[in-house]
Amino acid sequence: MKNTRQTLRDFIERETLDEDRMQALLDMQPTPRRRWPLLAGFSIATAVLVTLMVMMLLPPRLLEERIADEVVANHLLAQPAEVTGEAFPQVAAYFDSLNFKPVQPSLLREQWTLTGARYCSLLGHPAAQFHYRFGPDNSQHTLYQAPYDPEAYRTLPKLEEGEPPKVINMNGMEVAIWVEKGVLIALTDPANNP
Repeated sequence: MKNTRQTLRDFIERETLDEDRMQALLDMQPTPRRRWPLLAGFSIATAVLVTLMVMMLLPPRLLEERIADEVVANHLLAQPAEVTGEAFPQVAAYFDSLNFKPVQPSLLREQWTLTGARYCSLLGHPAAQFHYRFGPDNSQHTLYQAPYDPEAYRTLPKLEEGEPPKVINMNGMEVAIWVEKGVLIALTDPANNP
């Protein structure tokens, strides 16, 4: 009588397919279709469609709002001045690395005192940030100057054409935005401007 081990070996040998029979069975099976490229393409198309629909249905953020938002955020950071002084020509001379020349804003009269300035950026462009003090109440204000691109910023009011600054209320603070002498200018809390 055979022992259990030998019986098991005989059973496995009888039931095991040789390589030729195994290959013949594999060749008879249909090739599985790969569905992941189709599903991936469908998923990408759906994502693009949803993104486009959201962009079309939501109102675009106005250029002035983007400027005001960044100006208010930087104003509230209250970064210290890199150069101090009250004379605009001397303080403006500090900005020799900008691709534009800062201009003395005509809207700021004798009650406004320049206290200093620093390099900054506005909408990703290198800019100048001027710190002003308004005399009657000693309040601090920030004035930003950046290069004016007529194609990108064509909707902004131009002072030379008699257009008043656009005032945007952002997070409880007003920001006046205008173009003067080819420079984009934004001033925080212009309500104190006489």
